[in-house]
Amino acid sequence: MAETSSGQKATIARWFCLFGLLVVALAAVACAPKRSGQALTTPTVIPLPATVPPAPAISTQATLPPSQQPAPIRESPEAYSTRYAAHETEMVIRATTSPFPTPAPVTVQVGPPAFALVRRDDLSLHVQLPKNTYLAGEGGRGEVTLRNDSPETIYFYCQHYECFRLVVLDERGHQPAPWPFLSSMRFGFGRPAELAPGQTYTQTLTFQIPPEEQVAGHAYVLWAEAEVSREAGRFDRLLLRLEAGPIPLRVVPPDAQQRLQIELQANGTGWRVRATDANGQVPSGPLWGMLDAASSHGSSSGLLRDSADGTWSFSWDMGEAGLNVRVWVAAPGYVTAAANYIAPGPTPEPEGGTIVSEPAVSQDFPSLAAAEAAFQLRIHRPGRLPDGAVLDTVHVNISPEQRHCETTGLSGNSMRCSPIVPQCANVLQVYRLPGEAWLELSQMSPEERCPPPGEYYASQ
Repeated sequence: MAETSSGQKATIARWFCLFGLLVVALAAVACAPKRSGQALTTPTVIPLPATVPPAPAISTQATLPPSQQPAPIRESPEAYSTRYAAHETEMVIRATTSPFPTPAPVTVQVGPPAFALVRRDDLSLHVQLPKNTYLAGEGGRGEVTLRNDSPETIYFYCQHYECFRLVVLDERGHQPAPWPFLSSMRFGFGRPAELAPGQTYTQTLTFQIPPEEQVAGHAYVLWAEAEVSREAGRFDRLLLRLEAGPIPLRVVPPDAQQRLQIELQANGTGWRVRATDANGQVPSGPLWGMLDAASSHGSSSGLLRDSADGTWSFSWDMGEAGLNVRVWVAAPGYVTAAANYIAPGPTPEPEGGTIVSEPAVSQDFPSLAAAEAAFQLRIHRPGRLPDGAVLDTVHVNISPEQRHCETTGLSGNSMRCSPIVPQCANVLQVYRLPGEAWLELSQMSPEERCPPPGEYYASQ
């Protein structure tokens, strides 16, 4: 057979290519639908098999060995603060573009019964107390109602079991120190609740008057607070606040017959609480309270719901080792009583290590410079203050640091600790204004590793 030259091979290849293109073009013309007035040909549908094997998943994991993986990029505190401030500014702009109207003046009646009512457009918040005279150290109850008369659904914010807040403030607008103790149950994540047009939501809440040793020289008022939002899908910590108050509270000293008595029995399998008056009788009630417990096995916290006979009990498996139980009980017309049980013996270290917490620090200073020097803080100065503003107090709160510690070494006599929650500082600048008004400026810790600031509000 004769061999073909290279030139002839190229010519034959070009002809094959032209022939292939011609066949493809003819097939396209034959199969294309007609655009003239002729009827379109119905295409033939070829059914797929009953079971189609799934497409293979595409792995997105890195194929590099761990030793060659790039180190994670950690954002600097300065960059985080800038980004966080921009995020908060965006939320304020969004919420104030079409805001709720400014709240109308609050209506307050000094009881009994005592109540306060505030309206903000078609929303209203009402709080009612059965009286406004309380004993020093007495627990109180108030009924709070949120009503939505607007044509749109409103969302309000609930924290654990409380969808509203009853807040006792002194003459300077400060909350008294928690007493008898502040349960850890009050901390945690919140949730939005829905209030449709024309609906109301009512909840009975409790509050606590400071004890006799704290009330001397102070005057107290009560406020009710609710936090609302228009959008549930973007419930992003920017909430509009409704506040009803202040209701003036008259505080009087108790006598010996107005003090509750508590009997607490506890062990590793359960507990029992009984409350009586000074004569050993059950008060007329209602009675309520709070119980916290912790041991080497875990922790527990919960409310003591209304009891008609003044007794509560519960079974558990907390174990006796390191058991610590504390409880308080309140009733109208009586000083709140508290009790504590600590199991005898040393507290063993739980398996896997122990959590060590540094104590929280809370201190007041007369000047910004003194606060900065005491804690090596950098406190921001306000650019401009209202005329006549005078610094009254700088309050610094250092949240506790928590570390996870484990014993190490052959003899187990050394300890290795690693921080899990660092210390963070919050600063409150309190300024006195003319006319007995007060201005408070809060500075939260700006670092990403610290807990984020609390709720942000738009008052307009």
